[in-house]
Amino acid sequence: MSARAELQARLAERDRIASEIAGHRQRVADLQSQANNAEARAIAERASAAEADALDMAEGRKPTPRKAEPGADAGREAVAARRAAELAEAEIPALESALADAEREIVDSALTAFRAERDAAHREVLASAEALGLALARLLATDLAREALTGRRFAFDPARHPPTDLWQPRP
Repeated sequence: MSARAELQARLAERDRIASEIAGHRQRVADLQSQANNAEARAIAERASAAEADALDMAEGRKPTPRKAEPGADAGREAVAARRAAELAEAEIPALESALADAEREIVDSALTAFRAERDAAHREVLASAEALGLALARLLATDLAREALTGRRFAFDPARHPPTDLWQPRP
């Protein structure tokens, strides 16, 4: 796998873990809301049953017998939702640790990828510089050879050798 592909894979893994953490946090919030709603229902059911019992007693009747305690189901639901929220929240630290590890791996992969890109560019620059050096050497060599054969001042036929053709590249 190339350094760039590895970096992309690590970024995707980090995003997946971050999404999973967000999902767990949302689940915790939903469960806590569900527990609060169930507790409110349990309280309302108990209050309603107590009100009905009070009315029965005020009219001289015995309170209506019930098979289950008012609000018991909602109370159990609230307890279960709170415990489920605790369990979901307990998974978050491990995911946060995995996220921190993933971010360290991203930095490692990024440094590897950037180093690979830099080294490739460096090799290209060196190859270009070598080719340029050879061209510059040939250019200087022809200039020095012409000067050695003709001197600094020489007579020539401007029709065969326009003065613009005789430029000298060295300062």
